[in-house]
Amino acid sequence: MTTLNALDVITKWVQTNICDKLKFKVPDDKVMDAGYQYQTATPTAFSMFIPAKDRMTPPAPPQFPCCCVQILLGEDQPARSSRKLDIRLNFATWSPGDHGRDYFMPREDGSYTQSDAKTFTKNENGWREAWTFLDTALAKLESTDTIDGIRIMQEEGIKYGPFVDEQKAVANFWPYWFTWAEFSVDLGLDRHNTQHDDLL
Repeated sequence: MTTLNALDVITKWVQTNICDKLKFKVPDDKVMDAGYQYQTATPTAFSMFIPAKDRMTPPAPPQFPCCCVQILLGEDQPARSSRKLDIRLNFATWSPGDHGRDYFMPREDGSYTQSDAKTFTKNENGWREAWTFLDTALAKLESTDTIDGIRIMQEEGIKYGPFVDEQKAVANFWPYWFTWAEFSVDLGLDRHNTQHDDLL
């Protein structure tokens, strides 16, 4: 399998098994107060880069929320018939605070209904959504051995965390929130050596 094919396979798997299980707020940078009766959307899985709005083929999904699937490093070991790829999942969400619809009111039967109150409380708690995204991904990655024939190298572990700046502090892009997870996969390596053709 080529690296390009592997990236496509992993991105499709992330969309189906992680992104499609969640919904987060869609950004509106012009209206963040009680006047924004926000929309939610399933995150989109992009490969390598998050495209600009004017670079996506209509009808384009929202840029955010999203997961950007990247290859960080590849290593071929021909003697072992091994191709290893280090994969990074970058999770991005948007939340400037708590809107009225974020609250659920109890019913007499013990169920809950979403509030329709047109209120807004600006706060710093939006980071929790990015970590919910990450936790969902970790649960799926840790319970999966292969992605359509691509082996997740569970023996190498899964690293994860928030985005940090050059001073190693957690980067602040309020109201956008970012987390990441890194893991390795083994594609196997099947190379036909033409030097040996005359021996076959």
